[in-house]
Amino acid sequence: MKNQLRKIILQRRDNLKPEERLSLSKQIWTSLFTLPEFLKAKHIMIYLNFGSEVETIPFIDDLFSQNKNVYAPVTNTKNKSLTIYPIIKDKTKLFKGSYGIPEPEKVNGPINPSQIDLIIVPGVVFDFDCQRIGYGAGYYDRFLQSVSPSATILGIAYDLQLVKKIKTDKHDLPMDLVVTEKRIINRKNKS
Repeated sequence: MKNQLRKIILQRRDNLKPEERLSLSKQIWTSLFTLPEFLKAKHIMIYLNFGSEVETIPFIDDLFSQNKNVYAPVTNTKNKSLTIYPIIKDKTKLFKGSYGIPEPEKVNGPINPSQIDLIIVPGVVFDFDCQRIGYGAGYYDRFLQSVSPSATILGIAYDLQLVKKIKTDKHDLPMDLVVTEKRIINRKNKS
């Protein structure tokens, strides 16, 4: 079921034209920049987008202009884990890492995940309970277990990636918030 849903939503997302993705990404980031959780965060981990994901790389300078410390993951395929490295304004070079995903160079780190206040997570599918389906390898599911309980976990997605309900497994961790170009879903507001 998850694999079939993942395939359908990826096809929808892949059908967006590059200019549509950038426009929708701008709308998502505009909403994200107003969130109290974002405003109070000092240390923000972002994913570095690839393929048809919501764009993050064009907004790194916006994070710096708001005096945020920015971090991004490096994928370790041997033990299926993520390690976190800082992105330093005008210094950090990005390169294609595992799976062709952009990664920061491995300098000034790794960073302890407990230092991060806000984690922006990619996903393929999200639901209205802030549940997430990723790409299927479990990298973020494992990583999110190591972050501070006070950290905000935020998924960003195009609205076409939302479904009513996802069937979850024990290891699936919900997001605190999901932001699309049309809405902000806050799990804490649910009763």
